[in-house]
Amino acid sequence: MKETVVRESEENLTENLTENLTENLTENLTENLTENLTENLTENLTENLTENLTENLTENLTENLTENLTENLTENLTENLTENLTENLTENLTENLTENLTENLTENLTENLTENLTENLTENLTENLTENLTENLTENLTENLTENLTENLTENLTENLTENLTENLTENLTENLTENLTENPDREPEQRT
Repeated sequence: MKETVVRESEENLTENLTENLTENLTENLTENLTENLTENLTENLTENLTENLTENLTENLTENLTENLTENLTENLTENLTENLTENLTENLTENLTENLTENLTENLTENLTENLTENLTENLTENLTENLTENLTENLTENLTENLTENLTENLTENLTENLTENLTENLTENLTENLTENPDREPEQRT
């Protein structure tokens, strides 16, 4: 009889302790771990996560936290750590990624855009400028050359033709008239009918 009472008492104690410890530890661990983990993870993860986050944290923390965290800790830590780590990691990763992406994208985009824009602009500008310059130069050169050549050729041809015709006509008329007048000096000029 005594053994039965002792056994029942032990069972009750075990059950009560299990229930009480579960409740108390869940509450206390949630509060304490939230505070401690926030502070420690922020400091340690900031430095390490920038370099290793994508590769190591994704694989290891996903597997380990899923397996190891209890239902209560998962819920509470998710809420608390999300808020705290989001703020801290956002600030730190923003700074680091901004610097790295700025450098890399500047280099890559400069190279690619230079190549592509050079090719495209060369093709498009060649086509457009050829068409526009052909049209504009044709119109402008036609007008200007017409005016200038008219003026210059008029002046030059007038001068040259005057000189040449004067010389040639003087020579020819002198020769012809001399010949004609010498051949028939007494002949009266023919009267016009």
